Amino acid sequence: MENKKLGIITFSNGYNYGAILQAFALHDFFKDASCDPVIVDYKSERFKNRYKISVFSLNLKRLFINLYLLPAELKKRIKIDAFRKEHLRIEEFNRVVDTQELYHLFVTGSDQVWNPEITGMDDNFLLSWVTDNHKKASYAASIGTDQLKDNEEQVLKDYLSSFDRNNILVREDGAQKIVQQLTGYDTTVVCDPTLLLSSDKWKALASKINSKGYVLVYLFRTTKEKESRIIELANSKGLDIKWIRNPLRKNERIDYVNGLGIEEWLGYFLNANYVVTDSYHGMMFSLIFNKNFTVLSLGEDKSNDRFTTVLRRLDLMGRMNMDCDEWDTADIDYSAVKKKIDAFVSASKQSIMNIINGSGNACL
Repeated sequence: MENKKLGIITFSNGYNYGAILQAFALHDFFKDASCDPVIVDYKSERFKNRYKISVFSLNLKRLFINLYLLPAELKKRIKIDAFRKEHLRIEEFNRVVDTQELYHLFVTGSDQVWNPEITGMDDNFLLSWVTDNHKKASYAASIGTDQLKDNEEQVLKDYLSSFDRNNILVREDGAQKIVQQLTGYDTTVVCDPTLLLSSDKWKALASKINSKGYVLVYLFRTTKEKESRIIELANSKGLDIKWIRNPLRKNERIDYVNGLGIEEWLGYFLNANYVVTDSYHGMMFSLIFNKNFTVLSLGEDKSNDRFTTVLRRLDLMGRMNMDCDEWDTADIDYSAVKKKIDAFVSASKQSIMNIINGSGNACL
């Protein structure tokens, strides 16, 4: 029988490394499962604004800063666009909506597709446009916050209640609790799509990095305190520092790298001796490549649930720290961690395949 189409709606058209990698991973996993996956190319207004390049400014200082940062950003975007074009089968949103009868299942996720701060609770990520409720599913969908307003809870409740009760798979313990409270559905927490692919597949994608002995830093929130602690860590281990960043202020102890494509980003993680990150997918690829790592909390104003959901399952909660904490930098016993990861991945694969095979045996 001809392979059946699966439509995936997620964050596939921005310029965040983790977003692209999770979209690629789910797309690739479905291909390996003999499905015919299609990325639904949906661009919400709020999401587009997150990646809008604004160079012009009436403030002269801001204008020069924008111009200084622009070349590396454009270099990065060109490379990410090329990766997306090469590796993802993408279909325009309106065309998918108009031809949805050809699809056997639509999957929303992974990533923070239900986070109101990112999407404005855009109901397209809740599959409001899918006319057949039995074709609605989520995989590792994330809410990304435990502080929902009443109207946001109502939107989630209204749309998720239209899903078959077994077709909702979430990425965090907090999301599981919220969905259960709003809908009465007992959802399942599954692993991020990046774990669905083997480490060998990711290694094959990664560029070769000709640098030896370094701490890799990938942070969204940077402070002088963090910088000082990272330098202390690198000095204690006799390592250089590679920092994925396009800084305005530079430290001579640090080698800054920027304008990276997906393959180069993977390469820096694969080749690192140690990783310091506050990025969820920075943590995931530290795990995938068996790296010693420190995760820095995003702060009290942000939810860390997506980190702790994984770290608790792997008995690695000690790897997550606040700036002022004593960092646990001992070697991780990956022989024990790998067994826990394998069990989590196996259960996650079974959960999504149960949904697929329950939707008209979509990939058979």
